[in-house]
Amino acid sequence: MRIYDENGLEKYRKKPYRVPRRLASDNQRKRPGESRFAKTLVKHLRLYCKYSNLAGLKYFVDPKMTLSDRILLMVLYSIVVPMMIYTIYYQYKDFIDHPCVTSVDTEHFPTQDLDFPGVAICSINRISREAALEMANEIFELNITDLPVEKIQEMFSQLGNLYDSEFRITERSYEIDELLAKFYKGPYDVTDILKRLTPQCSSMISRCRFHGENKNCSSVFETRKTQDGFCCTFNYAIKKDDAYLNNGVDLRLDPLKVENFGEDQGLSVLLEPLLDDYFYPIFPITGWKVMVFNPHDYPDMNSGGLIEIFVPLETHQDVELDAIVSYGTKNILPYSLEHRKCVFPEEMTSPDASYTHSDCLVECTIQDVWHTCRCIPFYLPNHDKWYTAVPNADLQDVKNNTQILHCRRCYPLCTDVTYNANTFEARLNRGRHQTKLLDGVDCVQQSAVHLYFNHFGTIKLKQNVVNQWYELLSEASGIGGIFIGFSLIAIVEFGYFVGLFAWELLKGPTSSDGIDNKTKRKRPALQIIYWGELVVWIVAYVCTIFAMIFFSLVVYQEFIDTPITTTSEAELYPTENLQFPGGVS
Repeated sequence: MRIYDENGLEKYRKKPYRVPRRLASDNQRKRPGESRFAKTLVKHLRLYCKYSNLAGLKYFVDPKMTLSDRILLMVLYSIVVPMMIYTIYYQYKDFIDHPCVTSVDTEHFPTQDLDFPGVAICSINRISREAALEMANEIFELNITDLPVEKIQEMFSQLGNLYDSEFRITERSYEIDELLAKFYKGPYDVTDILKRLTPQCSSMISRCRFHGENKNCSSVFETRKTQDGFCCTFNYAIKKDDAYLNNGVDLRLDPLKVENFGEDQGLSVLLEPLLDDYFYPIFPITGWKVMVFNPHDYPDMNSGGLIEIFVPLETHQDVELDAIVSYGTKNILPYSLEHRKCVFPEEMTSPDASYTHSDCLVECTIQDVWHTCRCIPFYLPNHDKWYTAVPNADLQDVKNNTQILHCRRCYPLCTDVTYNANTFEARLNRGRHQTKLLDGVDCVQQSAVHLYFNHFGTIKLKQNVVNQWYELLSEASGIGGIFIGFSLIAIVEFGYFVGLFAWELLKGPTSSDGIDNKTKRKRPALQIIYWGELVVWIVAYVCTIFAMIFFSLVVYQEFIDTPITTTSEAELYPTENLQFPGGVS
């Protein structure tokens, strides 16, 4: 029905205000079987999508968007979000698989803080003719055989088979065994016999100097086990060759330090040839073998870390030493041994055990030889309980190769020293020498060896995690920002709306949930929580700003501490890409 005013103009009757359908609350639109939980969840999801800073979420609840627009947006999210998760996951997986990186901490680590390396000097002749003759006379005087002294002495050369890597059993091998069994009246220890038959250090090394001072060679060198049998060792900082390792027992000694630089400030020795004493040389040459090794390691080439230098007769051998120090930070300690590939001393079964990577590999070899042959070569140390100090880990790299001895429990120490050597050889002529070691010596077939450090700076490597936790967070946030505009504020938003949702469920239904008056407009939920929301956002932004400042200071301080770092881009750079050096004359 139409209504006219007093002027005859038509006017419309004022209709009662009705709440728009799209603004009606969920409680006003009754749906059969719809629970309060579902209604509350839908309401807060709509609020979150409308006010979230994540890219595109507000368009899901925009009334101007058509159904086809929402479907297209859903398809885009179904593609972008999995791609983001995939990228972040494989970034994290790559970090977990390779969490550590080794870089140069400094190139000027004081060389005086280093331990002087262990040195072993072995004669190429492994059995002394004089010692064999002396022992042959003892056997002959007991009248336990009809053989002459010369024949008995010759039989001792059969013991040289124990030095060969390829042991061949012959009929003659049993002759010396039967003779020694009669001499000792039963079982005997071949280790003691070979130690007695080895050329003596007092005869082989006639002069010694260390740190610029003359030394008594018998006081600084001792006869110890090496891979080549008994040799004259210097600075071998282990108490005994054969000693059981029990928990709490530390067999290590304090090694000598590097005090100064130069040829006369290291170790210098004058070696006597003793050619008339040659009885069983292990190589078809004359001279000596000098081995340089970590003072806490058994001198063994196969376990790594050993440098071998052959010194012929009448030579002046300069061995310029260098070292690389490596250490691991405590940041890598939480990661497994398989990933960081090194072990800290505190991770040992016994904190005081004398564990080194080299000795672990040696002990692994001993265990394998014992399992196969039920015997141990005389030149290897006999530590029956060494395995108690080995980390419990497993390497899978070579598990299918039956030709490789698997020492899966052996890892290098995170803190270690690796020695390097450069050698310079010259002819040692009579009357033409200038070193203090040779003062007053008329050189006849002798050789002089000098081992020394010549540089102050030593490279120190640091093993640390590839990324700190804040760097991982930054990278993950950056990836999320590229895909969907993610930031730390988005986490605060999500937590805020989850809190609102939980609070509304916990407080229970209120009288305002019903419709007391259909004409009464219900205030939007955001108006009710406006002041609380404002406080939350202020606190969130303040915390975020402080966190940003803190992270910036941490990164800046780390940069100030180590502004320059050197890493290894490739260990196998093609040699054919290099230029041949010039300046060769």
